[in-house]
Amino acid sequence: MLSAMLHAGAQGKLQEALISLGNFQSVIDEVLTWLDNANKSLDDAPPVFGDPKQIQTELWKLKVTRLHESVSIDNS
Repeated sequence: MLSAMLHAGAQGKLQEALISLGNFQSVIDEVLTWLDNANKSLDDAPPVFGDPKQIQTELWKLKVTRLHESVSIDNS
């Protein structure tokens, strides 16, 4: 009887671990998708040369993107 109870407890813990692993994998997949999209956006972005105002604007866009990233990860 005790052995069956221990087995059931271990099986429950194993199931919980597998569910957690699935959730983790889902988050990893979302991050990888986001990275792919970010890379495509960066590849499509025109190069910025010399104009300090334009460089500052691009830096602010990057900061906003990073903020969205951190909020997205925190909400997952």
